[in-house]
Amino acid sequence: MYCRKCGIQIPDDAAACAHCGAPVGGAAPAGAGANLFETGRQHARTILADLQQMDLQKEILPIDRSNARMLRNDFVFWAVTALGIVPLVIVSLQNERDQLTCFALFYAVLWGVIFKNFIIKDQESYLFHFGALFFTGIVGMNLLLAFYQWVVPGFLLKLVEHPDPVIRLLGFVFQVGIGEEICKALPVLLYIYWKK
Repeated sequence: MYCRKCGIQIPDDAAACAHCGAPVGGAAPAGAGANLFETGRQHARTILADLQQMDLQKEILPIDRSNARMLRNDFVFWAVTALGIVPLVIVSLQNERDQLTCFALFYAVLWGVIFKNFIIKDQESYLFHFGALFFTGIVGMNLLLAFYQWVVPGFLLKLVEHPDPVIRLLGFVFQVGIGEEICKALPVLLYIYWKK
């Protein structure tokens, strides 16, 4: 319940307002609505005056040149920003296939960055790593599909459709397991050979 004179919230069982002392209950005194409106205006003026005295740049958005320079080079800031924004942008795509492709690339880049920075702790350029990603995802997979189409006998490719689960498993091991993993490992093996 609210006081009819000053508009402050008071307990339901109160006999008088603890703020202004006005009695609670009974008929509203003449002009109570006007008093409530005027009290609201006074509170609004107080809030606006407080906001005008506050330095919003320091209190809410404390970015100056030194902070901007620090954020520009802060890996964690940009990583968290990308992790928050990129999936939202991907979900906004209309075509489901485009969404799946972008999510696959996004997570490939994410795991590549984690692997590079936190597992092998490599300080070199990302150029080779992104090259390996696109080689695997674009060139390598198309080469693998061409290899399946022109070199691998058709009966081996049909093993994944066999009704027997053991034979189907062997088909997946050959097709997905060995073929795709060799395709994914090829850039890494070339990189290791090149670094020696």
